[in-house]
Amino acid sequence: MFIEGSWWLYVLLVAASAGLAYVSYRRTIPEIDTTTRWLLIALRTVGIAALLIALFEPIFRFVTSETVRPKVAVAVDGSRSMSTIWGKVNADERRRFVSEIAAKVGAHSIHVFGSDVHEYESTDSLMFTGERTDMASMLNALSNQPERERPGVVVFITDGNVNSGDNPVYIADKSGIGVYAIGVGDTIPKRDASIISMVTSGIAVVNKPVIVTISSRLSAMPQQNVVVVLEEGGAEIGRDTVSTILKDGRATTDITWTPRIAGVRPLTARIIPSDGDYNAANNSLREYVEVRTNQRTIVVFAGAPSPDVTFIRSELERDPSVKVRLYIQKQGGEFYESQPGSDAFKDAVACVLIGFPNSSSPLPLIDQVARASEHGLALMFVPSKDVDYSRLGPLKNVLPFQVASTRQAEMQVTPDVSTGAASDPLLKVNGDELDAQLWNTLPPIWRTETFVTPAPGAVILSKIRTGNVPFNQPLIMKREQGPTRSVAVLAYGLYRWKLLGEGPHQARGEKTSDVFGSFIRSSISWLSVRDDERRIRIRSTRPRYAPGELVAFGASILDETFSPVTGADVSIAITGPTGKTDVVLADIGSGRYSAIIGSMPEGEYSSVGTASLRGKELGRDVSRFSVGALNLEDAATSVNDDLLMSMTQRTGGMYGHVSQREAIVDSALADPRMRPVVFNTERDVMLWHLPWLLTIAILSFTTEWILRKRRGLI
Repeated sequence: MFIEGSWWLYVLLVAASAGLAYVSYRRTIPEIDTTTRWLLIALRTVGIAALLIALFEPIFRFVTSETVRPKVAVAVDGSRSMSTIWGKVNADERRRFVSEIAAKVGAHSIHVFGSDVHEYESTDSLMFTGERTDMASMLNALSNQPERERPGVVVFITDGNVNSGDNPVYIADKSGIGVYAIGVGDTIPKRDASIISMVTSGIAVVNKPVIVTISSRLSAMPQQNVVVVLEEGGAEIGRDTVSTILKDGRATTDITWTPRIAGVRPLTARIIPSDGDYNAANNSLREYVEVRTNQRTIVVFAGAPSPDVTFIRSELERDPSVKVRLYIQKQGGEFYESQPGSDAFKDAVACVLIGFPNSSSPLPLIDQVARASEHGLALMFVPSKDVDYSRLGPLKNVLPFQVASTRQAEMQVTPDVSTGAASDPLLKVNGDELDAQLWNTLPPIWRTETFVTPAPGAVILSKIRTGNVPFNQPLIMKREQGPTRSVAVLAYGLYRWKLLGEGPHQARGEKTSDVFGSFIRSSISWLSVRDDERRIRIRSTRPRYAPGELVAFGASILDETFSPVTGADVSIAITGPTGKTDVVLADIGSGRYSAIIGSMPEGEYSSVGTASLRGKELGRDVSRFSVGALNLEDAATSVNDDLLMSMTQRTGGMYGHVSQREAIVDSALADPRMRPVVFNTERDVMLWHLPWLLTIAILSFTTEWILRKRRGLI
């Protein structure tokens, strides 16, 4: 304990109080006995000292130290894949194994993770029935514990097949906890055929063909052909045959689907099981597609005919839900074919500017584009050599960039996309870690020496690279400001990405990734989301639930200015195998609403969510979800060595198989993070806040006054 500040000052104050009291009572009228004199001196000393100390506001600081040895945590993967991958090891042996590891490391706590995180209460609580594997939530739960309770190391017992939550490698890296992992399962893939993914447009149009791309994995299978089938609501749409003679075990199949009924339609892709298939439960996958009866209109303004106009128009028209309204400018402000009139933007959801405006583009038309954009029309900008940046002034509140300087000198540039940016929906190609590489190896395109700065709220998705030299100038940008969305590609010659990026590979019969087409389609899909779709979202938290899993709904309600709406009446009508159920969502603030329905019987469900405020309907949202066995866990047939090794190496831990558990345990106990840590606890006591200090002063003066009164002192 010590006093904050100059402690000698408080000693001096007490001494001064004693001196003042002594002088006051050295001689009294009438004279008093010695005992009474010293008692009065003491009372006055205490009273004056208490008042002076309170006046100078001293702080007493108490410091305590405690040495604590960091704890060891054991985290057990309780997902369903563990019961499959662990093979012939029965449930009792698995539980004994967990108890053995926990005893060897002296674990202070054992946790089970899967769909959620919970304490390991007893051997009976380890059931291996979780429908998901979320390691990131386990790491977050450990790292968010109070500092004294936070473990120094954690030993994972898992197969590493993560299928839910954030990337555990990143979470482990920032947690500060040493991660050790005991891999469970065979490192050699089993003979298995599974559906990995099904990719299609999230929105389809009645009677317009849609291509559904089905990706499958064929692991350790003999040379044979397997059949992939696409179904809608149990009715077969089409089928294709893929060969198991593949370098990487992956196959991609395109099947054309023509929807006939509007609404949210279920699509199921499945592989017809073959002889010796290790796990038939992962042979199917279900997704939902919203089918509409109407088309989206995209207006295209081009400053002049160009290959970019041709290729972008062709890509837009590949989407059956898109209707293109094209205006190509001649010299002098005239247009080929038809002139844009007052109805140019009728029913349009997005506008694409290609080399527009140029020096001869009509100013009233530019103003018309700006007004439409400010009222919610989305905008995509692709320049040309002749674009006149000085005429973009009316669009400055919409575009994601602001021009600092420009000159027409040309240079060749290529995209410079980071791994993180490649995960953005606009840049996603195959949805894996190779997307950034696909972008960065595209053929060069042209750009004038135009330097820009990002507009408020803009996001840079790609910068430019000249040769091997990166430049801190954006190439691809996007912006969402209130009801308006915009995308800009600050270079031209995009057709080269299609022509030179795919052409040579297709000529040699090689598989290619359509980066150009994927980018145009994704951009238009992002741009053409209607206001009410972005403002009113009332949907289940997941499209698929496992049996017994709690079904929950969440809603986000915004008004026309995209401000949160509180106090709204939000309800959902759920229709399923057992009939219709109406549920009201609770307001949790900031325009968010939620409700937990509970577990529901297996089957297909549709929901209609309605939001209203003071009797006026704000909007509706229609969605579907299903309750049934998931194939996320069934897709795992072997231990994921790469993820576990990466996670442990990033944290300075160790990874090994079950046979190496002794070495892993020894390494975990010898981890530097297991050294004792000294925790200092400080507690400040501000004396002037304590009532007893003034109480002592008042009691001292009161007692002194009573004694003086009885002794007749004046």
